[in-house]
Amino acid sequence: MAHETQFPDQSDRCPNGLAIVAAAQASGLTRVRLVQGEFATGWHIVADRAADEFGGSALAAFAQRTGMLWGCGSSDDFGAWHQIKPQAFVAPTRPLSQSLKVPPRVCQQLSAALATLAEIGVRFSEAKHLDVRFSGQGRYVADTWGNRGEEVDRAMKVVAEFRTHAPRNGVDGEAVIAELGGLSDFPLRPGPDRAQEVVAGHDAATSPSEGLLEASPEGHNVGAAAVLDAGPM
Repeated sequence: MAHETQFPDQSDRCPNGLAIVAAAQASGLTRVRLVQGEFATGWHIVADRAADEFGGSALAAFAQRTGMLWGCGSSDDFGAWHQIKPQAFVAPTRPLSQSLKVPPRVCQQLSAALATLAEIGVRFSEAKHLDVRFSGQGRYVADTWGNRGEEVDRAMKVVAEFRTHAPRNGVDGEAVIAELGGLSDFPLRPGPDRAQEVVAGHDAATSPSEGLLEASPEGHNVGAAAVLDAGPM
């Protein structure tokens, strides 16, 4: 890996270069620079090894989470580099300081789970509106649970496992979840004897612990509830 003097920063020539460097610095990658064509074709994001760096995987993670990951990369005792497509850069809405500590594969799985929950959360909002509009007495919400409940459970299982393992690896799990878009709230899940009860009046601002602790027919908490029992974060 070359030193900074051998491959000086060219971010002022790179598309979105200044914004990329600013976002990287805000996320804790304080010695990042952009160079062109030194290690492979195209642009590269480069970081010298330093105490405030998270290692080579952080460069790939940052590039992935800002939409510009491409090609190959490498890391050694001096630093790290990775090919990027700077034209595809999408600025993060907040610094990625915690999520950069998480392996990219894990973040991909968690991001997909959170995106699934966000999409289903929209469906629940629509169902609650229909229940109010047509006096459905919770039928539309219950139907949504019936149609999408298994997806909620699978996604919540991913979140639960992440929340369990994050503190063991020195990661603030709740901060990572927030950086990746946050966790959606849901209305009460009807039990086997209350599928037609009125749940349309449930407060949309209720916390996940209030909205997801309904028992399954087997008498155990569903996967969503397990998230909340994963331990302090």
